[in-house]
Amino acid sequence: MKKLAIFAEGQTEQLFSERAVIYCAGEKQYEITKHSASGGSKQNPRIIEIGAESDNVEYFILIIDCGTDSRVKSDIIERYPALIKAGYEKIIGIRDVYPSVQYSDLSKLRTGLKEKLPNGALPISFILGVMEIEAWILAEHTHLQKFNSKLTVDRIKSELGIDLLHENLSQRAIPSKDLANIYWLESIEYDKSKKIVSQILEVLDQSQLRHAVSDNFEDLLTFYCELESFFASNSGH
Repeated sequence: MKKLAIFAEGQTEQLFSERAVIYCAGEKQYEITKHSASGGSKQNPRIIEIGAESDNVEYFILIIDCGTDSRVKSDIIERYPALIKAGYEKIIGIRDVYPSVQYSDLSKLRTGLKEKLPNGALPISFILGVMEIEAWILAEHTHLQKFNSKLTVDRIKSELGIDLLHENLSQRAIPSKDLANIYWLESIEYDKSKKIVSQILEVLDQSQLRHAVSDNFEDLLTFYCELESFFASNSGH
């Protein structure tokens, strides 16, 4: 059995990762377990469950909601020995850039994430939503009219000045705010709740994300490639 652990900044990243995993897994026999990390103080040690996998699957994927961008790397480091012991073969950390880092400091963030990582055989990759994962959702603009037929790209450009077809959306300062403004054109509140995020992800076109949107987002392409590599073959365990 092959095992993958994904440490996600928050609920949106966790749910997005789950959808991407399902898409890349295809007809493979797999199991996904989701956990939310809790605690983190000296009085209340941070709890992250590794999860117990079934015996009848080829692939096991653990997706952890770390609760904040600053905890993604530290949670990986803390759980690294346990993940090795449990037989995991890959770790992916996925987090936004905003609000802790400016676009101009993106390279510093990438360098910093690679520093002082555990020196072991279990590889770690970091995926950045630049500036937020909502930029990927914005770029998959075909979902908007599935969500509400009145949310056309022409209307969005006219009323909000956001050109979803030609603009470099990775440089939008606060993509989540852009997404909220777009949905609000039809009085839909984007409050990042599980309900609204799940509804949006339900209509997102994973094929479009993988084969078109990822052309403009290096990290998104890397994420799909990492997942495809994980599902490419079975270790026979």
